[in-house]
Amino acid sequence: MTKPTPTTLPCDAPDIVPDGPTDSFPGNLPENVPAAGTLVPAVDVSWAAETGRHLVVTLTGDIDVATASQVRSDLLPLVNHSVPTVVLDLSAVSFLDSTGLGTLLAVQRRADALDVTLRLAAPPRGPRRALHITGLDRVFDVYPTLDEALCSGRAADGSGGRSCGATAATAATEPTEPTEPTEPTEPTEPTEPTRTEPAGA
Repeated sequence: MTKPTPTTLPCDAPDIVPDGPTDSFPGNLPENVPAAGTLVPAVDVSWAAETGRHLVVTLTGDIDVATASQVRSDLLPLVNHSVPTVVLDLSAVSFLDSTGLGTLLAVQRRADALDVTLRLAAPPRGPRRALHITGLDRVFDVYPTLDEALCSGRAADGSGGRSCGATAATAATEPTEPTEPTEPTEPTEPTEPTRTEPAGA
């Protein structure tokens, strides 16, 4: 009995690598494209303008090899939104891998080319650790809270706001309104001591 000859598929089989343009970004490489029928974790990207000078972009979900392409395609047009400062709210991002970090770096490079300030706000423990281990927390402007990222932006662009650090300090040093002095009370007349006559006087 002879062994059956194994059947091999050609490298250019259409059901292996989907057709479509790719670039050097890791999330778009063919080996990172999920196969047909694969459940891809979703990531939500929503944004809102704040005072016309800041764009707050909220990301929800995982930023990894499965979602990086979507995140990149969603964020790059927002950087072109002609807003001086873009703040990425990462408070709802539960996972950030190396491909996700590459996505954020691509967005940072686009922002630098357009003279747009990019800030990362409120990364949770996992993403914050990924930024720290890779040293990217020194590349990005990272703020512990969204409010601090927005306040710092207002102070930097001269839009009339003050930094969050100055808010508490100013509140502590601002003088309180003086209270009206109370009117002194009139002294009372001393009462004469009562004298009792001794019995039999």
